[in-house]
Amino acid sequence: MGTDARVIPLAREYLLIRAMGLPCVLVMNAFQGLCLGKQDTITPMIVCAMATAINIVWDIILVSQYHMGVKGAALATVSAQFCGMVAMALMVFRSNTYSEIRFKDLFALPRADRVKKFATVGCTLIARTLAGMSAYVSMATAATRMGIIASASHQVAMQLFWFISYLPEPLSMAAQTLVAKEYTKNPPAAASWARMLVTSGVLFAIVLSISAAGALAWGAGLFSKDVLIRQTVSSLAPYGALAMAICSMMMMFDGISLGSNALLHLPAGVGLGLVSVLCILYTTAPFGLPSVWWALSGFYASRLFVHVLYYGIVSRPRNVFFVRDAASL
Repeated sequence: MGTDARVIPLAREYLLIRAMGLPCVLVMNAFQGLCLGKQDTITPMIVCAMATAINIVWDIILVSQYHMGVKGAALATVSAQFCGMVAMALMVFRSNTYSEIRFKDLFALPRADRVKKFATVGCTLIARTLAGMSAYVSMATAATRMGIIASASHQVAMQLFWFISYLPEPLSMAAQTLVAKEYTKNPPAAASWARMLVTSGVLFAIVLSISAAGALAWGAGLFSKDVLIRQTVSSLAPYGALAMAICSMMMMFDGISLGSNALLHLPAGVGLGLVSVLCILYTTAPFGLPSVWWALSGFYASRLFVHVLYYGIVSRPRNVFFVRDAASL
């Protein structure tokens, strides 16, 4: 990635510690999927809030008080992930909502028909994720090769951007839950939910776009006292606002697609996004760090374009927005 030699030891130390938390994240994600399948959004919210609080407390203790740097930040995150996993398991197995699920069932072998269905959906989502991560790595690589100031500014800006971008996720999850609930039983209701979510997504995109611009313009001081870094991050505000608006709409369509089991076009969207990122980075490299954020907007715009193309033309008579009865699915 062209990383500065001074950064590599710190990055390696952080990565090795964070890797210990991966099993906890996988277990938490599995339980969260179970909760959303039961339309239980309260349990994941409580666990995430608790894990976030634990992470913040340990960050303050290990980083600010004991000056452990990136090692302390990594340990704080891993401890929060472990506590979140334990709390999620306890809340699920002690709740009457999940009374049909027993602890020993977690170790039972799945049926062949379920494995096949899971593999079909899983492979599609894995392909989407791999292409998406390739795009993000490409952007990070481009920023890193511009020097320490550009690399640090990009990381600060991305942290602020990701903080705001987590807000559309509840809308995406709501789309998955509400559309999935009605899609096969009551298609007109599912269509109504889908249209309402599109309208809400547009309004949400406007609000979050303004929020992202404000966060990038004035939020860099939370991460760095370096004047040059703060100025660089602030200059990215308009690009971040555009990317956030597109990201919000794209995530809403992602949720509708997952809820209506329309998965086949998702890898194509991310694949096109990856190609867009590489083309934009290659052709606009002389413009510096803004080119990386043009690539970010291009990534989200490509995914949104494939969604609109799929629902507006390719599957128009049969998709969740237009289907009228279960027989036409």
